[in-house]
Amino acid sequence: MSKFRVSQRMKFICEEVLEGKPAADIGTDHGIVPMYLVATQRVPLCIATDVNKGPIIKARDNIFASGLDPSRFRLLIGNGLGVLEPGDASTVIIAGMGGELIRNIIFDAPKVAESVERFVLQPRSKSSVLRRSLLENGYIIVNERLARERGRICQIISVEHKDRSELPAEVFEDELDFFIPPFLYERNDPLLGAYLDQKKLAARIIIDKIKGMEGPVIEEKRDFWQRRIAQIEERELKLRT
Repeated sequence: MSKFRVSQRMKFICEEVLEGKPAADIGTDHGIVPMYLVATQRVPLCIATDVNKGPIIKARDNIFASGLDPSRFRLLIGNGLGVLEPGDASTVIIAGMGGELIRNIIFDAPKVAESVERFVLQPRSKSSVLRRSLLENGYIIVNERLARERGRICQIISVEHKDRSELPAEVFEDELDFFIPPFLYERNDPLLGAYLDQKKLAARIIIDKIKGMEGPVIEEKRDFWQRRIAQIEERELKLRT
């Protein structure tokens, strides 16, 4: 087992990685996720990459300090998936970045992306932009989890290549970072209530910002967010019954 602590977010990310196959952590920062994957025997090899030299030096130092076998790691400096060759990693982790940046990292290296069996993604923002782009380009979400870190609720999304006909229609409901993943309801995720409260608060902040403003566009926007609040409250009621 690992000799170091990982957050709930990191642990959940690692649990989504395909077992027994090489993985890559894009934008590794400190190398903790690759170290945990190797220490727990989830993967035989983990590639840690970062666009900057500093984080890779930090990851290298952490690996040597941990006592883990250095041969089970590859440390690479470079941008996105461009440092990988097709087939290098069965699972690719891209966590702690904006949804649009994650989307660009995946689609800027199509040959590498097509060779990846599973992406484990943790967008800090614009999750629906990322979700829509993936689903429109032949991916499907196979699991989704919530984790709490430093008071923030994080979405962890696992996606794989699937036939386009398997995509659920609901994911195209809107493109405003407001999709509520069905996995969270099916599993009755323990953070679902807090997640829904967060979504309601975001909607109410938008409504407050346009308070007193008039015009057909404003009315349409106000109606949209009021409907979203009503939908969430309806789902909350179902959870309690």
